[in-house]
Amino acid sequence: MKKIPLICIAALLLITAPNIGYAENEDDYSGDERVNRTSFIDVPGDYWSADSIELMRTKEIFNGYDDGTFKPLNDVTWMQTIITAVRMLDLEDRAFAVDPSVSINMPGAGSYFYSDRNDWAKGYVAVALEEGIVKENEYVGGNASAERMWVTKVLVRALNLEREALSTNESTTFTDDSEIIEEERGYAAVANKYGIVTGKKDGSFQPDAHITRAQMATVMDRAHQKYTEWNDPENAFTTNILSKDAGALVDKVIKTGESYQGAPYLFGADPGQTEEFDCSSFTKRIFEEHGIELPRVSRNQIEAGLPVPELYLTRGDLVFFDTDVDGIINHVAIYINENSLLHATRTLGVNYTEYTSYWRNAFVGAVRVVEDE
Repeated sequence: MKKIPLICIAALLLITAPNIGYAENEDDYSGDERVNRTSFIDVPGDYWSADSIELMRTKEIFNGYDDGTFKPLNDVTWMQTIITAVRMLDLEDRAFAVDPSVSINMPGAGSYFYSDRNDWAKGYVAVALEEGIVKENEYVGGNASAERMWVTKVLVRALNLEREALSTNESTTFTDDSEIIEEERGYAAVANKYGIVTGKKDGSFQPDAHITRAQMATVMDRAHQKYTEWNDPENAFTTNILSKDAGALVDKVIKTGESYQGAPYLFGADPGQTEEFDCSSFTKRIFEEHGIELPRVSRNQIEAGLPVPELYLTRGDLVFFDTDVDGIINHVAIYINENSLLHATRTLGVNYTEYTSYWRNAFVGAVRVVEDE
């Protein structure tokens, strides 16, 4: 991967050196220890985030300074956040190809890019805009310190989880939930759900707090692991339900479901019989016929498999909805493709329906319960 010229790095990273100390991280970090050394003179091997810092350096996602330091206690900046997100998505070459004369239509862009100043950074911002990582109505923070909530939103968008975040309306479990803007709670909830940006030791989220470079290396490490897992066939989803031919097993489950088409809907139907079904007795029954045990109700079935972002849904995944918009899962269906669901509904009983905006707007989450060995 290409690197930014030294003069550009200096312009980007020139911030006051911290009074280096090695206090324990305030975030709940539970990553596996993968790297046993560090290349930076101010990050000892036993530093709490040394593994993530070194791994992000080797992946060329988050670099240090020319003097051999990383400055782990310095705040990460707005621009550094954009650059690391673009690099995580392996889009840096595209950023380098952007014409520096391009206009960036965001508040604050005129000041940050005034008179050709910081033109080297335009490519990163332009790509971030194109990919939806930042929005045109957001302020160009440049070298200002980035806040935890804004970093969270950037990473959620980079991982294509924004739709799920925007459809998550309930309160978070953070102790300072009341301090999180209502429209942003979904981002915090989704980031926490996937283990990307978690709470502080006291259970708070602190949306307006700054995030240090050490903390940024940690959350970028987590985000990169998710991005790799969800995009690399060699790191496909795994669950406790393994099959030598998952696709064939899913086909059998769906064929069994089709055999019950036309069965009427009955709330609370016994999954031990096949004359009537409700949504979760239907999914429980057809998977059970192929040796896959599921909980009885939809709000528990969502815990039965591996969470799958909506963008990565595939045939046979279980998709869950909150049609009452009250924060409680009240429906489950089998995902067939981007246009079709197989499920038991009150109006049609067991049948195929279109995956319309009604369902998309009520989407809460999805799980995969069958995976190749």
